[in-house]
Amino acid sequence: MQPQFCIPSPDLAITRAYFERLQFVVQAADQALWVSVGAWPFYVEAQANVRAGWRFYTNDAAREMERLQAYCSFKPFGNEWLGTDGNGIWIRLSEEEFPQPPIRQTEGKNLCGRFVGISQEVADLSKASELYQQLGFAVQAGSAESGWVSLLHANGTALSLMPYGVCQHLFFNPSLTFFNGGGNLPIIEQLRLAGVPMAQEITHFNKEGLVDNVILCDPSGLGIFVFND
Repeated sequence: MQPQFCIPSPDLAITRAYFERLQFVVQAADQALWVSVGAWPFYVEAQANVRAGWRFYTNDAAREMERLQAYCSFKPFGNEWLGTDGNGIWIRLSEEEFPQPPIRQTEGKNLCGRFVGISQEVADLSKASELYQQLGFAVQAGSAESGWVSLLHANGTALSLMPYGVCQHLFFNPSLTFFNGGGNLPIIEQLRLAGVPMAQEITHFNKEGLVDNVILCDPSGLGIFVFND
């Protein structure tokens, strides 16, 4: 199955302006937006009844729902089937043809720095990891025993899972995540100069009390972690 990360938007014009301020690449689709950051784009929908999560494209949704029944149950949602991962993150199955994203952006071409993927908090790390493996992701690092799991899909989509309450900062679930290898201070200054509002300025990890990690939040409530490492 091919995954597509999706978020809603209360107003596509406002959402587009926000991501363009961050220098993400944005392209309009039919009542939607493609937003590209890092190696793969995500999808923004102008539907008030949609929540952030994943759409998986398959040619046999009935088979996939039966296979996944130990992890989540599904119900009809428009022309798709809707379940959750048990943590409020939507999982949708679609039998439509997987849309080829019209845009793609190379690393480092935005104000937030180096994009590393999606971060999600979960109640049961072992069960969540098993679910996403059933959905086509493979474990790259970590484990339920170590307290975090990093997964990767063959199409380059990266996902990190961690238990509730571990992170010493705000956590918008899910969030885009950027790690800048110790070079976050100039990145934060760029964001300030661009007038990007900060949901949280973090000094917790800095011995000198400097703000070296920040959290942003887009108009839909999608978190954006801009972290030092």
